[in-house]
Amino acid sequence: MSKEIAQKKRKKSGRSKAPVIFIAIILIIGGVVGSNFVGPKKGWFNQDKVESKKKPNISTETPSTNSSEIDRSTGKPTPTKNIPKSIPPKKSLSGLEQKHAAFITEYLQTKKVYNPKKEYKLTTPNKQYNAFVTKVDEKNYMLHVRERKYNAKSSIHYSMLSLNARKFFFRNKAAQSYADKKLEKYLQEQKVIPVIDDEPLTSATTAKPRPQGLKGYDVTVTQSSPRLAHAALEVTNYLNAQVRVGKKKDGYAFADVPKCHAKQQGRKAILYLYVTSPFVSQNKEYKFQIVDGIRRFWALRCMSNGVAGASTAYLCIVHKDKHVGGSKLTDPEEIEIK
Repeated sequence: MSKEIAQKKRKKSGRSKAPVIFIAIILIIGGVVGSNFVGPKKGWFNQDKVESKKKPNISTETPSTNSSEIDRSTGKPTPTKNIPKSIPPKKSLSGLEQKHAAFITEYLQTKKVYNPKKEYKLTTPNKQYNAFVTKVDEKNYMLHVRERKYNAKSSIHYSMLSLNARKFFFRNKAAQSYADKKLEKYLQEQKVIPVIDDEPLTSATTAKPRPQGLKGYDVTVTQSSPRLAHAALEVTNYLNAQVRVGKKKDGYAFADVPKCHAKQQGRKAILYLYVTSPFVSQNKEYKFQIVDGIRRFWALRCMSNGVAGASTAYLCIVHKDKHVGGSKLTDPEEIEIK
């Protein structure tokens, strides 16, 4: 009987100890976990993770734009995608371009700008204007004005203005002309551009009297003069590129140039440009803008090649064997459209 009582006591004591041990374990775990949120050891559980985030992975390998990864399926290197390419340096201006730009700045710093609040007297072949100049559109060579008397707004094309009005209102164009002349003088002083008094004598022209001045353009198609051939080729390539861009963008190009060559006639380096009927059918303002731009480009090509200056670089526009526009024989910068 006593043995049974002893065994029952042992069982009771064992049962009573089990909950105590279980509660103790829970309290220990709770204390450990709780110390992560409160107390001096707060955040100890996530400390390693935070530290790993703070410290970036530093590779000992040198980065390269030609780096590659290994494809585990094939064991061959695969090229890395989205590798940033280095930005190419900006193309610096040549010595002549820098000097030309300096001449432009020199001109603009010494010339006044028109006052939109001031009334100007403008003379055109059709009438005289007493008007305020509201805007100068140098891209399209247009002067926008407002007449005081009728408060009417109108526009005047560059070619319709007097020479003094052109220089005053179209400052950027006047600065370009000024820079062209200054650059020509500089190149002549440096003996880059030869001074041509007349057409060079050849075995075919020694028996003929040398011409005493150019009385008109010779529109017959021929090969370019050897000394002007490269400058003429540069203009031709430029125009062909512009035509391709125009056709791609708009589906057509008015300034399509089927033929182009250059002749040395006396002191004049003349570029003959043979245009198509779509170009001739355009309005005078459009043709003036195109012809004036090509004439100036031709002058710059002549100077960069050291074959002529801006004052002797002329442009002749030809359509169906007829002279239909270009430089006036008295001044290459003066553009006329027939």
